Amino acid sequence: MVTSSAIRSLKIAHRNPTTWVLIALTALSFAQRFGTTTFDTKLDLAVNPLGFLNRALHLWNPAATAGELQNQAYGYFFPMGPFFAIGQILGVPAWVTQRLWCALLLCLAFYGVLRLARALGIGHEPTRYAGALAYALAPRVLTEIGPLSSEMLPAVMLPWVLLPLVLADRIGSPRRAAALSGLAVLGMGGINGAMVVMALVLPGIWLLTRKWNRQHVKLVLWWAGCVIAVALWWIVPLLLLGRYSLPFLDYIESAANTTAPMSLFQVLRGTNQWVAYVLQGEPWWPNGFVLVDNPVLMAGTALVALIGVVGLARLGLPDAVSWCWARWPG
Repeated sequence: MVTSSAIRSLKIAHRNPTTWVLIALTALSFAQRFGTTTFDTKLDLAVNPLGFLNRALHLWNPAATAGELQNQAYGYFFPMGPFFAIGQILGVPAWVTQRLWCALLLCLAFYGVLRLARALGIGHEPTRYAGALAYALAPRVLTEIGPLSSEMLPAVMLPWVLLPLVLADRIGSPRRAAALSGLAVLGMGGINGAMVVMALVLPGIWLLTRKWNRQHVKLVLWWAGCVIAVALWWIVPLLLLGRYSLPFLDYIESAANTTAPMSLFQVLRGTNQWVAYVLQGEPWWPNGFVLVDNPVLMAGTALVALIGVVGLARLGLPDAVSWCWARWPG
């Protein structure tokens, strides 16, 4: 028997398209290779996250081959590692935890941009929804959300980093606004420090281009302090790794390999992830490869990029310079 409260909940959901979009993004995540555990970043993180996190406490891992320095393992202590660890403790199948993780990232990216567009007063509700969906389902996101979801964290959390800064006057306290923004920076994790730094360019530009007064100076100082504080947990291990590690990137991700697909066209439409172009009998990353190989998808993503460029060129767009950086995740 359906209760009156359930009926009211259904009516609220019907009037609120956000609910349906979040459900659709979750369904989309589960539709990918249903029932199969995939190789997302670190396979052992999905299969045995508690064991992985225990090994990540040490710079040296004697269990792999003849022993190795663990690259980026420390970065999984938050938020990705605990998420998968909770799934293991609760007995959730690894593939379900993976899909829930991907769904969480898609939903956070969508809702973050939607909230940010509302806070900035950009567009109307239909265009805000369209923009938020375009961000959450951008080619770069679709390319990496399955095989390398950890690198999507900075892009996913970027709107949430910026939102408290945009709403600082309404929040009323520079310290609280900075702390909320810093908490979102913490959510970016520490797996790829370079991507975290790149993501922070946009909030940095936002702060630099505001009207400077006493309250704003407090906001900037508090924000800088919060960002440094929440990043120390992965900066220190990164420095230790750099001290002892060989320059392995010269052999696995040379500049020649990683920049080969970076034409202006590919960068604008967000298909410049070099791994998506790798073929070993079949595409290494199928989702990414179809975006760079299918003519229809090429035309569609090019059209979306063109609309974005035209929109950014509009004279009436609030904070156009800052929003140019929002194209970062592709």
